[in-house]
Amino acid sequence: MSDFVVQNCGAENKVSILGCAVTGGLAGFALKYAAPLSEKEKANFDYAGYNKKANSEIEKELANFRKAIKEDAATDAASKIFADTFSKEKGYRSVLDSDAFKAAKTDVQDGVKLLVNQYHTLKTNGAENAKNLVNGLVKSFRSTNLFVGVGVLAGAALALAKNALDENGRKLEERQRQLDIMNA
Repeated sequence: MSDFVVQNCGAENKVSILGCAVTGGLAGFALKYAAPLSEKEKANFDYAGYNKKANSEIEKELANFRKAIKEDAATDAASKIFADTFSKEKGYRSVLDSDAFKAAKTDVQDGVKLLVNQYHTLKTNGAENAKNLVNGLVKSFRSTNLFVGVGVLAGAALALAKNALDENGRKLEERQRQLDIMNA
């Protein structure tokens, strides 16, 4: 292992330019997906249209959830309270603030809270997943070559700069030793 380091990095502890360039390229590729979207990227891509489509799909899922609860309302007290008091404008808070919920027994209230949590989870997870999907789609159109190229150049430049500074430092140390010898 140490022979490999000496052969590839040099005995003077120089940084491998190739290794830094590869690391920079990998960092650039990761940055392609990690960097947030700019307003220009959102404008160039039909970002709003895709978000609208995703939100309509989420709304369909929520409508199916509400429909299933209405079907269960005849046999389940918690489903009946949820179906009767849910307001699309006010959201699930309309259920928890209703008189029917407050008057219900504890076990029925627990059932209603479970339905409210399921509804809320379906809505928030669906919205988050849709946003991540659209962002990932927009980011996939970014130029991979640009991000990797800039990463490679930055990594190589940093390695060159470090090697140059180290070499200058060694030369200064050698010069100082020579001056110390001459003054002694």
